[in-house]
Amino acid sequence: MESGYCRERLTAVEQLLVRVLRQPETRRRQNLALNQSYTFVVSRDFSETARTLRDRLVEGAGFERREAAEFVTAAKKEEFDCAVWLDRQAQQGRIEF
Repeated sequence: MESGYCRERLTAVEQLLVRVLRQPETRRRQNLALNQSYTFVVSRDFSETARTLRDRLVEGAGFERREAAEFVTAAKKEEFDCAVWLDRQAQQGRIEF
C-alpha cells in the first residue's frame, strides 16, 4: 500500500511534469536540445514509479499514452552526468538560470 508521503511526492512530481510539458507559447526549435527538458526523480522502484507517472499523465492530465511513454523514461548516463555538472556550476555561481 502506498503511504501518504509517497502519494504526496508522486503528486508533486506529476504537477511539475505537467507544468513543464504545458508551457504556453512554446515553439519547436531547430536545435533539438532546446526542445528537451529533464526532471530527475529518484525512486526505489523506478519501473513502478514511471508506470504510475505515465498512467497519471494519461488519466489525470489528458495526455495520450504515446506522449506519456515518450515523456517518462530513464536517463542515460551521459544525460545524468551533464545535469550533475550543470548543477555544480550553478551552485558555484558560474551559471545563472
